[in-house]
Amino acid sequence: MTRFASFSLVALALALAPACKQDATPAAKPATADAKKPDDKATPSPAATAPAAPADAAAAPVATGPTGARLKLPSQAPQTGAKITTADAMEMHMDIEANGQKMAMTQSKVEKNTIEVLAATPEAMTKIRVVYGERSQQQTMNGQAKANPDPLAGHTYVVEAKDGKISATREGHPASADESAELEREWKSLGQQEKMAKLMASREFVVGERVALTGDEMKALMDDESDKSAVVDAAITLTGVEGAQATFSMEMTFQVKDGPPLSIPLRGTVVVDAQKGWPLEFKMEGPIKGSAQGYNFEGAMKASKTFQYQ
Repeated sequence: MTRFASFSLVALALALAPACKQDATPAAKPATADAKKPDDKATPSPAATAPAAPADAAAAPVATGPTGARLKLPSQAPQTGAKITTADAMEMHMDIEANGQKMAMTQSKVEKNTIEVLAATPEAMTKIRVVYGERSQQQTMNGQAKANPDPLAGHTYVVEAKDGKISATREGHPASADESAELEREWKSLGQQEKMAKLMASREFVVGERVALTGDEMKALMDDESDKSAVVDAAITLTGVEGAQATFSMEMTFQVKDGPPLSIPLRGTVVVDAQKGWPLEFKMEGPIKGSAQGYNFEGAMKASKTFQYQ
């Protein structure tokens, strides 16, 4: 499996944290004769709690393969010449209520990229060519949309991990400071064995058997974004193996730490190439519900990612 397995969760963390931070002080709708002006000095208390929404609406994992069948995934990186096309999407909507007023917020993110492996070790890719296609982020607050331009969209880069550093060029020329900063953030684990791949390859899975993850394993799900969010409870269940594809159900509680405290129970599926250990499809979704000193949050979010290999 490659570093891409945890990318959707990291995208959720990066998208949710600033959004929720802004949501703590929602802008009021135009005043009416009966509307009360919110108290501008009211701020969420760090000690406020945000109870997780019940997840009982999601069905428990159902095994589709022979119960008791076992699977041990390999851990190998795509090698020189391989091409990976990815499509990543995230959607979130939330209603915020404070002091009798309501605000609607939505956020979406779409990314489509093609990665060509230029150099690799058996454990990790070390040099890649990345063709960035669509990369769009948009946030809407009370019907007012705000797009966030992406400096990488539409460009091609060569990114290399060497001597503990990440370097990047754009079409044969050094990348700009903004581009380099974004590429270094996105590819900081280039040249290293991907944590999620190591986690999956370290276990033997049994169809129908729920496996609770340890604290270190949960950190691997979030890569290096633990300052903004964390996975505080997680389990994975192998539900079946058909041909070269293994399907897992995944459940976790995702906690946003940068802003009002929100705990989000997520459930979904991960489809993996059983012969190579590479991810094929990733889907997660769940409700958002919480409160913090006079502010109530309720909504839902979902994320998906697909992978095609050549």
